[in-house]
Amino acid sequence: MPAPRERPKQIRGEQLVSKIFEATLAELARVDFESLSMETVAERAGVNKSTLYRRWPTKLDLVRATLDDVTDVRIIVPDHGNLRADLMGFLRSVRDFCLSPEMQGIMRLMFGGRAHPDLAAVIDSIGDRKDADSRKIVERAIARGELPRGVDGAMFLDAMAGAVMNSIFFMNQSFDDAKLERLIEMVLVGAQNGGGSIARPVARAKRTAARTR
Repeated sequence: MPAPRERPKQIRGEQLVSKIFEATLAELARVDFESLSMETVAERAGVNKSTLYRRWPTKLDLVRATLDDVTDVRIIVPDHGNLRADLMGFLRSVRDFCLSPEMQGIMRLMFGGRAHPDLAAVIDSIGDRKDADSRKIVERAIARGELPRGVDGAMFLDAMAGAVMNSIFFMNQSFDDAKLERLIEMVLVGAQNGGGSIARPVARAKRTAARTR
């Protein structure tokens, strides 16, 4: 009599959730949000669709959880006690994320999700949360005296992260560490000398008004 076959070991907990998120991103790289189906995600992940519905009642809930997870894991906001080191760690994670297969699905959502108000709201809320998290790099630098008070933290980080994304997505060019260092130096020197300061245009306007009296 042949020995009974062992049942495949069931995946549970965090490993199961990670596998479902991977399947969701893979599907989003293949189809748009409108065509995304919970059944196909479940099949790709090798789980019953009831498993998905118990945790995420709708595909919007599933996409929100997936985006929350992938941005938290892949976009790093380091705290080395040094601004340059923090910026290098942050921008490396942005670069590597842009080059990852997961980004294909996320880019599809970002460009196509505006047709769906609920999805657009999810994308915006996750972006706002991650932006607020990354601005801690600037806040800590100001507290240490590495950046002047009044620097526009959002613009400061966007100038660098945007340059990396533009180079990779639209120029199809690489962005190695040496180029990251040059980018950091250029933006940082400008910010340290008052460039892009929120307070600076106001002060300049007051001086101009005083001279015209």
